[in-house]
Amino acid sequence: MISDNNGNSVGGIANYYSNLTIINSTIVNNLFNDDSGTCSLQMGSGANTVIINSIIWNENSPTIKMFSFGEEVSLVVTNSDIKDGETGIIVDDDCFVYWLGGNISENPEFIDNENQDYHLSENSPCIDAGTDYFVWNDLMFEMSADEYYGTAPDMGVYEYQSVHIQNEELEIRAYKLSNYPNPFHSSTTISFSITAENTENAEINIYNIKGQKIKTFKNLQIDKSPNQQIVWDGKDESGHNVCSGMYFYKLSSGDSFSQTKKMILMK
Repeated sequence: MISDNNGNSVGGIANYYSNLTIINSTIVNNLFNDDSGTCSLQMGSGANTVIINSIIWNENSPTIKMFSFGEEVSLVVTNSDIKDGETGIIVDDDCFVYWLGGNISENPEFIDNENQDYHLSENSPCIDAGTDYFVWNDLMFEMSADEYYGTAPDMGVYEYQSVHIQNEELEIRAYKLSNYPNPFHSSTTISFSITAENTENAEINIYNIKGQKIKTFKNLQIDKSPNQQIVWDGKDESGHNVCSGMYFYKLSSGDSFSQTKKMILMK
């Protein structure tokens, strides 16, 4: 969530010289102190940005600005709600916009925009409008069915039903497991969330495609935070770099529960 900021050069995000992926984010009501109006995302100088399942919305336009400064700049947008759609994007020479399927330019219908409550109301066009799978060049994005409600992920930060189904949300949090980036080149952060009663004997094991265990993380140092993280640097238990390919990581806590996800290492 990036909201209600006021900047002299850009209100939300400025991306130069880097590759940026924005997933399930809400970037809203960010002001740009300039006569040209508001701007939530500014790109330039060889920057490449991919936007997935996100909402970028301001009361005024433009929403996104792209400046090449002599270097190619690219923007990929899929399954996102962008104020004014493609017409809300200002580009100059050597700037390329890939406006893919599933995009909309409708009012996201937040619960209370004036009081900065950016949960989705029941009439929001962003509900079930995202995607759970997307591939672009060497980027692969994938969500499992237990990571969202309904027939598809919602656009933006908040899943609509998670506001109302509190017991189910807590149950999902107890077994939440994901990693980012995925695919990854040198290291990836594995995020998990388990309840206090499941902390004893909790560990994360990493397996290769043959099902051989290559790395174990124990003593996860679980604290009061609902979101825990470890970093895998692509090395086995002996400290040797492993080969490119698909790997599986499994979070378990004795006989209490276990959950497994896949990730891809690309070198």
